[in-house]
Amino acid sequence: MFDDTTHEAAAIVAERAIGGELLTSTMKRICKERVYPQITRTDNGKELCGRLRNECLNENWFLNMHNARVLIEAWSKEYNEERSKKALGGLSPTAYARLLAMNPVTVNPGL
Repeated sequence: MFDDTTHEAAAIVAERAIGGELLTSTMKRICKERVYPQITRTDNGKELCGRLRNECLNENWFLNMHNARVLIEAWSKEYNEERSKKALGGLSPTAYARLLAMNPVTVNPGL
């Protein structure tokens, strides 16, 4: 799942099949963790999906599901914490999320 606000890989779930229950529980967990306005969705993040495929899935031979989860989690951590993004002012997605958390945006409902 991709967070449009921070450009974070909010969740990458490695399973043989993902049912509605797992998807729902993952979405609930993510929404509870976020403290800033976001749009988290599964149908976007084409850049993230392409990079994940090219840089992780195509480059690794997964021995089992545990191995796949470990390698995908390591890739996700590097993507979120170490890569700067022009769209985020040169910050990594995680650094940008911290900045938003320190300076919450308020919406004026009268506008």
